[in-house]
Amino acid sequence: MRKEDIQEDRFQQFVNSVIKAYYKSPRDFYIGAGVLVVAVIAVIVLTTNKPKPNPEANVLFDQAVIMLMDQQRADTATVEQILTELARRYPSHPLGKRAHFYLGNINYARGKYDDARREFEQFASSDRSDPWLSPSALMGVGNCYEQTGDLARAAAAYKKAYDRYPKWVLADLNVKSAGRCYRLQGKFSEAARIYERYLKDNPKLKSEHLDEVKLLLANAKAMASKR
Repeated sequence: MRKEDIQEDRFQQFVNSVIKAYYKSPRDFYIGAGVLVVAVIAVIVLTTNKPKPNPEANVLFDQAVIMLMDQQRADTATVEQILTELARRYPSHPLGKRAHFYLGNINYARGKYDDARREFEQFASSDRSDPWLSPSALMGVGNCYEQTGDLARAAAAYKKAYDRYPKWVLADLNVKSAGRCYRLQGKFSEAARIYERYLKDNPKLKSEHLDEVKLLLANAKAMASKR
């Protein structure tokens, strides 16, 4: 067995634990929070489509990653400085763009949701091709709006994330988050529509998550019929 295989297996176990945490209490778990940043970093480290080397950009990025992965005593203030400098000096380089995503995570963890949203939006608009970070950033936008009570824009952001990345491995989270925000606004028909679309898009999928969407759809239809 290769070292890479062991790393990927451990990473998958970590992602599974993160997903379980989300479904245990979706209102208390947000992708912008620091708990998921290690998973995202792991994806970057393990992925094969790495950007072309830029010695100075790589040094700055590696410094930030190493500090962020120190879960016991992460120096987020220094990390923020490094990432801000990286984004300023290399705005067109993939690592400079990714800096905005991590700045979004840091601001979100501090409760600075407007700042976090702007960072996530900056990354989402500059890089639509990253298989993990691009959809995660749009979800982060939704999380920020939801935290500030703007449920309409939160639902729109989650829906946009699903519209743009329907095959993302965590696409169902965007569907459920959008549905949650619609329901909280009393927009049960809108919630039902996005649930129905997800079920139509995944006719052969078999999982507990799919069953949950079916239950949510039934509930949304029942509530809509009472209006």
